[in-house]
Amino acid sequence: MGIFDKIRYSEQNDKEAKFIKEIKKIYLKEGLPINEAALEKTYSEFSNIKVYFCKNKCPMVIHIGESTQVECPTCGNFLEFVESDFEDAGLDKVKSVIAAEGHLAHGSDLMQKGKLDLALSAFTRAIQLNPDLIDAYHNRSAVRGMMDDPEGAIEDCGHVIRLNPEDSGAYFNQGTAKGQMGKFEEAIEDISKALSLGYDKPVASFNRGIFALRAGKIREAVVDLKKFLEREPSSKHADFIRNILSEAES
Repeated sequence: MGIFDKIRYSEQNDKEAKFIKEIKKIYLKEGLPINEAALEKTYSEFSNIKVYFCKNKCPMVIHIGESTQVECPTCGNFLEFVESDFEDAGLDKVKSVIAAEGHLAHGSDLMQKGKLDLALSAFTRAIQLNPDLIDAYHNRSAVRGMMDDPEGAIEDCGHVIRLNPEDSGAYFNQGTAKGQMGKFEEAIEDISKALSLGYDKPVASFNRGIFALRAGKIREAVVDLKKFLEREPSSKHADFIRNILSEAES
């Protein structure tokens, strides 16, 4: 390795160490558990983040992303790129985004461990820090569904759809929650929308089939439940479905 390569390698290591140190500060401030693997993952995701600001220093105008063709809503000028230096007090939004991702990851871990109350709090904090974090709404919706709060789940699905009207998972989750509330027609409509947008998990056919059955739409229910059985012949619901199909077709 030549002298200039060594210098560049040293500078990169120094930059990484500084970045990880700042991430650790953010995690500690937020009460997030930290480990080296988590810090390295966060560094890899955010070390090349690009931040744009208004040269006229219009208040609260910071854009995180790739495009330089973003206009300031206050004065109309294109936002300009600024290096992501944590010493810059104007990059509080970057810190919030990183903290939000940390809470999202922590909440996902808690959800897998069945600690739903703590997971709910983690996802809520992630949303407070970054109201555009779609995955946090998705996960909180799932937790609320598991906690028998379908209205809360529907609310979170609405946020996802607002941020991304083509999100098939949000329509599926929203439909499932509506079905839990006995709103079978609306549930069928939402799950149909999810399928039209490319949602391809067999559970969509199962849920829509069950809701169709509850709504008295026997023919539609049979079609969906047969589809589910074709894809999941060893499902724990298989015998239950076969009994339904046998009764419906007799």
